[in-house]
Amino acid sequence: MNAHAAQGTVSVVLPSLNPTQILSDTVDGLLAAGFSHIVLVDDGSRAEAQRYFDSVSRHPEVTLLRHETNRGKGAAMKTAFAWLLEHRPDCSGVVTVDGDGQHHPEDALSCARQMLERGQVVLGCRDFSLADVPPRSRMGNRITCAVFRVFCGMKLSDTQTGLRAIPARYLPALTAVSGDRYEYETNMLLALKDQAIPYGEASIRTIYLEENRGSHFHVFRDSWKIYRLILAHFFRYAVSSVVSAVADSGLFALLSVLLAAFLTGTLLNAAATVGARIISSLLNFAMNRSLVFRSAGPLGRALARYYALALPVLAAQFLLTEGLFRLLHVGDGQTLLRTVIYTAVMVALFVGSYVIQHRWVFAAEKKRFRKEAADMNDEIFSGGRQTAPRTRQTGRKPHRVLRYIGRGLLAILGVAAVLVAGLYMIMDEVFNGPSETARNVLTMSLLEASATKWVPAVFVGEETVEQIRAKVAADLPDEQSDPSQVIIRTEDVLGSDEWANYPDGLRVEEVSGDTYNAYVMLIRDPSRVYLAPSSRSYSRSKPGVRLNRQIETEGAVAAINGGAFFDNGTVSPEVGSVPCGLVVSDGEILWNDGSSYYGFAGFNEDNILVVSKTMSANEARQARIRDGCCYGPVLIMNSAVNEEAYNTNSGFNPRTVIGQRADGTVIFLCVDGRQAGSLGATYGDTIDIMVEYGAVNACNLDGGSSTVMLLRDENGQVQFVNNVSLLQEDPRRMPTAFMVRPLDEK
Repeated sequence: MNAHAAQGTVSVVLPSLNPTQILSDTVDGLLAAGFSHIVLVDDGSRAEAQRYFDSVSRHPEVTLLRHETNRGKGAAMKTAFAWLLEHRPDCSGVVTVDGDGQHHPEDALSCARQMLERGQVVLGCRDFSLADVPPRSRMGNRITCAVFRVFCGMKLSDTQTGLRAIPARYLPALTAVSGDRYEYETNMLLALKDQAIPYGEASIRTIYLEENRGSHFHVFRDSWKIYRLILAHFFRYAVSSVVSAVADSGLFALLSVLLAAFLTGTLLNAAATVGARIISSLLNFAMNRSLVFRSAGPLGRALARYYALALPVLAAQFLLTEGLFRLLHVGDGQTLLRTVIYTAVMVALFVGSYVIQHRWVFAAEKKRFRKEAADMNDEIFSGGRQTAPRTRQTGRKPHRVLRYIGRGLLAILGVAAVLVAGLYMIMDEVFNGPSETARNVLTMSLLEASATKWVPAVFVGEETVEQIRAKVAADLPDEQSDPSQVIIRTEDVLGSDEWANYPDGLRVEEVSGDTYNAYVMLIRDPSRVYLAPSSRSYSRSKPGVRLNRQIETEGAVAAINGGAFFDNGTVSPEVGSVPCGLVVSDGEILWNDGSSYYGFAGFNEDNILVVSKTMSANEARQARIRDGCCYGPVLIMNSAVNEEAYNTNSGFNPRTVIGQRADGTVIFLCVDGRQAGSLGATYGDTIDIMVEYGAVNACNLDGGSSTVMLLRDENGQVQFVNNVSLLQEDPRRMPTAFMVRPLDEK
């Protein structure tokens, strides 16, 4: 039988719910195109729609089937398939068509002809790049196509098409596919893959009437059902991996106990590890083969490919983690950051390994199934005549292993690209959206984080960033604080009740607010407070020093981080090597690069804290500054609060502040942030704390991941007072810090 003669035995399956006049037009068009039989299914339509069914059912070529209640498009299609298998055994195939006018009769006829010629399922695919395609349809198809390709190994250009030409021999298998509503069409595509049913695509017209308002597709309910089906393999793969990991740990513990009578030390650990890994990997292989991918391929070949994949994945895991550690200069002590990087690499390899297992390890036998199906089609559609044997062609395709590894890597990059693109769109909406408050809060928060200082300028430009930053200093006078506001009374303070229980002259208290947890350190004698530079000859070739190392070198009893420093957002050794602005140590100008900052804090030779909006080298000499550095903004000057800083949208961050009371007592403040229980503080929060503790002058120092406060305990051991940011184990390298000398070294 040739394809043209068989065309008359192709039936059209047309499911419909609550149709309009478009249904009549569709049926008339199909009959005019040459189809001789249409199975129309009324899927529980309303009473007012029955006249359209009655009208078209008068055609002798139309068979009308009814559902008493709405059961879904999938159920309607399976009802039609079952009826055809029982009542039209001579049917050569079916074409499924939607009744909403989206499928042109000529396209349905073209798909039917190509089905008969190819002997395979033909999917009618639309062009979603056209301007009249509704945005939600275009985006939905792109996402679903990408998910199909990555997680199912199917390269489709239209996953939502309802125009499908299906040879009759595959109807029993497709009738048994689960799903009653729109998810059935997705299940059908998955069945083509899983049951090795050959399929292809054919270009059709792209028709959307009134932006597809006639569709009965429920966006959230039906989308959830569809994606749940597509990702079912991946979910089972994840469960298999978790079960195998738990089994590996349990087996290690069990083998450690069982082998302890025969082995000890390294040999015991090695034997338990190897034994556990062998058994758990075999368990993982068995679950992936039978439950996840449901492969019927040769056991030996799949097992060999499984372990052939395991070795490169292990090597990639080591090379990627070690490479990232070196590229980002992650030290051995940064345990949490190393764990985050390791986890990110493992997630990427997890997805890549899934893709390769799906398309190569457990897919070998499916290639043979497709070849047998194609051979069967040749035999049927040649009318029983012998055809020339197929010959295996070589040399035209790249090595399959390399191809699938490449696709796995592309999948990893694709997942990363989607995450980056999503984050970019969210950030762009905040920076350029209608809320100036949200923009300013996000800008100030990012400016105080070492790795994200560059981000705001990408979205709003350097000029706007500088305007936002400058607002916090707009309310400040240009002069310096008045030293006469502070009268140091060390001896009076010594005998006060406040210090009765603190003979060392240091007191630490914890304070908290709605969004932060903070620590205040009071130093009764300001002459003990000084600026400790990491070097007296700064250079980018000399890395800064971590505060917990420098406090030991200095022999100090307490310390907080200091001022601004070079930071390009990386973890290069140059970060923290040189300061920014003006740095004075022991009366000497160590650094003056002329950079503009909105605050200076330093002690003069009378041990009085001087704060100012700006400070030049000449001004520092005139003010007799002995120790100081730049950051800002100034929060309190001469007992007056910086109202602009107090009211500005400064964001929530870890923060460090230095201040002084009228009696000379120095105040160190460190605020926890970027961790559970402490999001961070605003400038307003820190001002409130400093006012509560009696500060007459106060200046903000470097914050974010630089924020740290250290104190030497009674045993001489240096302890962290505050909690450093979540991804840190050690303080950052920095060029300046304020420290407190021991009492006997005053």
